[in-house]
Amino acid sequence: MRWYYEDDIPVQQIEILCKHLGISKFLAKLLGSLGYLDVPSAFNFLNPSLKNLENPSDIAHLDQVVQIMNEVCKAGQSIGVISDYDVDGITSMALLYRYFEALNYSFTPFFPDRKKEGYGLSEQVAERVMSAGNFDLIVALDCGTNAVEPIELLNKKGINVIVIDHHQRNCEKLPCATIINPHIDPQNHSTSAQQLCTVGLVFKLIHAWLKILKAAHFTPALSIRLKPFLDLVALGTIADMVPLLEENRLFVHFGLKELKQSRLLGLRSLLKFSGIEAGAPLGTDDVAYRLAPRINVSGRLSSADLPFRLLTSRDANMCDTWADTLNRLNLERQQIEKQIVMQAEQMIYAYPKNALVYVLYNPHWHVGVVGVVAGKLAHQYGKPVFVLGKQGEFAKGSGRSVHAVNLVNLFQQANVDVERWGGHPAAVGLAAKPETLVALEQSLDNTLRTTFKEGIPEPQLHVATALNFEDFSEKSLDELERMAPFGQGNEAPVFVLKRIILPKKFERFGSAGAHLRLFLNNISIIGWGMGTVQLPINYPIHLAVRVAWNYWKGEKRFQMYLVDWQKCD
Repeated sequence: MRWYYEDDIPVQQIEILCKHLGISKFLAKLLGSLGYLDVPSAFNFLNPSLKNLENPSDIAHLDQVVQIMNEVCKAGQSIGVISDYDVDGITSMALLYRYFEALNYSFTPFFPDRKKEGYGLSEQVAERVMSAGNFDLIVALDCGTNAVEPIELLNKKGINVIVIDHHQRNCEKLPCATIINPHIDPQNHSTSAQQLCTVGLVFKLIHAWLKILKAAHFTPALSIRLKPFLDLVALGTIADMVPLLEENRLFVHFGLKELKQSRLLGLRSLLKFSGIEAGAPLGTDDVAYRLAPRINVSGRLSSADLPFRLLTSRDANMCDTWADTLNRLNLERQQIEKQIVMQAEQMIYAYPKNALVYVLYNPHWHVGVVGVVAGKLAHQYGKPVFVLGKQGEFAKGSGRSVHAVNLVNLFQQANVDVERWGGHPAAVGLAAKPETLVALEQSLDNTLRTTFKEGIPEPQLHVATALNFEDFSEKSLDELERMAPFGQGNEAPVFVLKRIILPKKFERFGSAGAHLRLFLNNISIIGWGMGTVQLPINYPIHLAVRVAWNYWKGEKRFQMYLVDWQKCD
């Protein structure tokens, strides 16, 4: 991993930030490293306010969708809602359901069956929806942008379709539907709008709709407040790994607080069964590594209906039962995932060292888990990885990428011969005939070699600054937390401790010694997932670390986390 430091920030600019914002040089330098060099932008970053939300009507077709849905609801017509089975899809469905319930409206929810119907709005899902009732309107959440044929089936039955989605288009012709998706015409949308995942777009829809209803003095709408809805918005936004900047930052900043004190019984049960301490503040890592996997796992191994019921139920006992079920499913998922990782690594060992992409297939692998495995392997090997199992006659699975490779562009440039694919620059899902996978891998590899003639660039680590142990204090850590929530696009700052000599052997802990722990200056430094790393003893090295408050059993402690290390020159 190559480390790079932020260019020197003008001293004069640092002093201006310190003077006008009343902050330390430590915090001013960190703001500068993120590009917040002028006082207004730095102030807005440090002082999030929902007043800075953009006008929802600025999103193309949103007002039109509000009008359609409002008229359908007022007329008492029948609505079906189809959503994806990941956290973004489930929270989008739950958020819309919660809003409808508050207005005394209703709709029928549908989630794809991963094993039988695959991802999103497929023809099989469309057929099931049509056989379930006579719907006047179908709303597709977190899917549908590329569902040309399935939506044609619905149109032929006289059913109007609305799509609210944030996936990239991969087809020349758009489906015959009213579509909210800022990626279709990015030139007409702000950067903030393009960064929203589906649950964020649903929130914008509700925001605009509620304005109209309150202006019309519609009684059920008068008591509805938007802010409490941000618990679900934060959950879906963090899980979908979209940039935590601009509006997403506002959603997560306020949403984490709402999530901690959520009125939703299901979220309370989920927090309890995820082992999150009641007295500790909730962070993005708690959502990403504890809550989100438990919601995701049901759609992967079972059905997304379960977490949806959890997030919409008013029965506390049932919520505890469902949260416990998700907890056990998550443990099962971890075991399946571990086995697939081991088998996939054995395949990778047989590849030539100069391979630029891995397409790994085993008909016995669980297609609900392969995406997580692909993500781990891509991070480990620094190149795109596709992991597929078998579903019906097709190899189905997911690909995950590294920072330098945009998978959507890669698939488009490689002109791949697959049955179906779609997704984001960092992650795609695909289905292909097993016999075509060798050609797929070769096509992707050739395209990567044309694009990266000297190989895929090694991962980069952005370092904020070099510091000494004495530079860290309670005050500096409290200031650092003003830059949270941390996540995609706003990663927690990395600091370098230079010329550190480890006086004694470090220790490994966790299952099979998966993690690393060492002690310096009475401070614990933990390296998650770094149990195989060999650090030199009694030899000067540089340590790249992140710092944070650690809350454990009611105590608040200073904690360092190892990110990477380098030998001194």
